[in-house]
Amino acid sequence: MYKFLEHVSDIYLEAKGKNLEETITELLKGTIGLMGKGKGGTEFRISGKGEKKGEQIISLLENLVAEVEIQGITPTEVIRVELGEEKITAYLKAEKKPPENIIKAVTYHLFEFKKEKKGYLVRVLFDI
Repeated sequence: MYKFLEHVSDIYLEAKGKNLEETITELLKGTIGLMGKGKGGTEFRISGKGEKKGEQIISLLENLVAEVEIQGITPTEVIRVELGEEKITAYLKAEKKPPENIIKAVTYHLFEFKKEKKGYLVRVLFDI
């Protein structure tokens, strides 16, 4: 499950899941929803690296934003997420068209990543 939280000027996204893969999948779905709608498309892969999972999540989102900008694509679907010791890899689909909404940056401001009783929670603020 993901939802958008209130913020004065930027977009604040919260994602929850029973496990880390589900939580990151929901986070990516929310990010894709923020960028705009699209259908189908070609598969592509992004990775996020870091010593800690929180760093890997931010890196993954930064790489998604960069790929969208460089390739001029709109992500449409999360296929799967793979967790490694020092890296998270996500496989997605994207349509060859610019996104409706541009994300300028993924920020560490208000970023939260934590294990809860029933799974995981991630909150991230996007500069739009």
